[in-house]
Amino acid sequence: MYLLKKAFLGVNDKESSFEKRGFLISNEKHRANLENIIRAFLEGYRIAMKHHKDPKKIVKKIENKFDNHLVGFAFEGSGMSFAVMDVLFPKQHSRLRKFIENELKHHDFIAAVGAGLAIGKAPFGLRKMEKYMRKLDPRMAWCVPDGYAFYKGIFETKKYIDLAQDAPSGFPEYAKNVFDSGLGRAIWWAKCGSPKHIKQTIDAFPKERQAELWSGIGVASTYAGGVEYDYLDELVVFSGDYKVDYLSGIPFSAKMRQKGGNYSEWTEKACQRLLNASIDEVANMTNSLLDETLDETLDKDYLMRFGYDIMRMKMKEAITKQLKTTSDHMIVSN
Repeated sequence: MYLLKKAFLGVNDKESSFEKRGFLISNEKHRANLENIIRAFLEGYRIAMKHHKDPKKIVKKIENKFDNHLVGFAFEGSGMSFAVMDVLFPKQHSRLRKFIENELKHHDFIAAVGAGLAIGKAPFGLRKMEKYMRKLDPRMAWCVPDGYAFYKGIFETKKYIDLAQDAPSGFPEYAKNVFDSGLGRAIWWAKCGSPKHIKQTIDAFPKERQAELWSGIGVASTYAGGVEYDYLDELVVFSGDYKVDYLSGIPFSAKMRQKGGNYSEWTEKACQRLLNASIDEVANMTNSLLDETLDETLDKDYLMRFGYDIMRMKMKEAITKQLKTTSDHMIVSN
């Protein structure tokens, strides 16, 4: 199994370097930080690929190897590894779902994103995506097309980022917004976290796609970081009419860190700087909206298809309210 997976889906560190991928290198320090995140992902993938029969050992090895900031990316890689087995050697029940529901329940969303990268890499993966999504918990199944888009942005950068092409033929229409959010996260790496180049890149996309791209930037810039804190302020300015979309990505970052218990100084400061709130306060916003969405949406297939869009709409409303409250407080204080 290990050798077969390695043959089909092996990825070495050199293949993911900025030079190899043709990514912008606007700052050497930032490039190094972002490449380090990619290496954490790949190492998590390799650990899970090697020890797939012992999930507890996978978790222990990853937790011992990586700090709080990087451990989530390693678990994302482990999610990709289990999804590889599901796609190439399918069983009635998903190995990834079992892994998530037992050993990885605190890193569930980010592991499900890893499944999307497996779909992107696997031969004819797109044909299998919807069927595979139905094997996962519908609350997080939308993470699969997000991860798929991220893969396309990272490994087919010129086509999907530089030339702003739409999702591939056959990609489900209902998941197009999620695709653009995942692609936005990939833009963070492809443009080395540079606000100026991110804006130039997103501006080249059709208007109707830009909101979700900015939301993806919001997730990546506050979960991954790797740049200077001032860049966050620049992104708020450059996002312009899509400011709320950019900021609405932050609660997703905060939720993943809160649930995983892998609090990061970068994400904490980003929450304070951009939303005037702690990680927990911002994450709790997501938790309440998720509970509200689940209470309103009983149909599992509908939740799988449109759960992301429902959450995004609610998140934008919550962020708009948060900004107004902060603004009103500042006026009163002055």
